Amino acid sequence: MDQHEPSLIALTNDKQDQYTFKRFSDMTWQELVALTGLNETNAKLAMQREFTEPMVWTDSNLALRIFRDDLAKFDVQVQKGGRFAHLMGKNCDKANAMQWLKTVYAEQSDEEITTMALGDGENDVGMLSKADIPVVIRSPVHAPPEIPNRSDAWLSDAYGPEGWAQAINLALTKQGIL
Repeated sequence: MDQHEPSLIALTNDKQDQYTFKRFSDMTWQELVALTGLNETNAKLAMQREFTEPMVWTDSNLALRIFRDDLAKFDVQVQKGGRFAHLMGKNCDKANAMQWLKTVYAEQSDEEITTMALGDGENDVGMLSKADIPVVIRSPVHAPPEIPNRSDAWLSDAYGPEGWAQAINLALTKQGIL
């Protein structure tokens, strides 16, 4: 969001009476450590936000849809990730970041650039749909997201970091690197 637009925090301050959620900015680093398992240093770094505001959404899915619709008029999107819902500007997403990075690499190389995206949540769907190699990582707490129009998306057998490592090793093996 640009500096002239209302902040994500300001836009949601009055929503706390209508919906049940807790933003990172409302938490102490100790609460974040307990919630995520991060150490103190990494929790404090995670709380230094520039573009998104993660939050723990404990209200219903119906309430989340209404909340999304309410914020959409301010060009704010709400995407549900693996553990958190994320408030962000409409043009702030992983797909745009991946496409930008691919362009930067392409400008500096004569080789074809192949993108591989790995994700486990709704907030990863856009990025996964644009990747050359889309990989959905299984989650122990929710069903894998569907990637529209991508029958070639891989689904890891393992959960979390183990699934991530499995997918990377498979990709490197298919590329003849391993």
